[in-house]
Amino acid sequence: MQAKGISNNSNAIYCYFRLKEKKASGLRMRIQYWDSDYADADQYTFNVDGKKYTYIANRNRNTLGDARIVEGSTFYWYDDALNKKDQVFLEALGKSEKASVSLIDRATNKSVATITISGQVKKNITRTLEYYFALDGSLIPRQGMVNIRDY
Repeated sequence: MQAKGISNNSNAIYCYFRLKEKKASGLRMRIQYWDSDYADADQYTFNVDGKKYTYIANRNRNTLGDARIVEGSTFYWYDDALNKKDQVFLEALGKSEKASVSLIDRATNKSVATITISGQVKKNITRTLEYYFALDGSLIPRQGMVNIRDY
């Protein structure tokens, strides 16, 4: 289940999870930058107060609508279950003074853009993590999804 008004083809980084019978499970992180200028970006390198964190796209959308990495893809994104390393990254991002993400085309090893992570995005990630753990969530993958995002 996706929250009303959330678009899959927008620029964002956020967390989401399943809420069933007042119990949180399946915490995930999504990183996507779907502007046509960023179409070849398949690596996301975050600079969070001087510390680097890198994620490689593990999904894409091609003209056939396939949602897995395939040759000739159009847009890439990252969407996966969180582990402890990801939690450390997201907590650091949420508390950071300064954070940005460089969108990199791995085929050419060139940065196509560097985007500053807004205070609102950081706040929403922190709120989602707090909400998840307050609902007895754990980082053990289980299987409706909830996310907190503002544009």
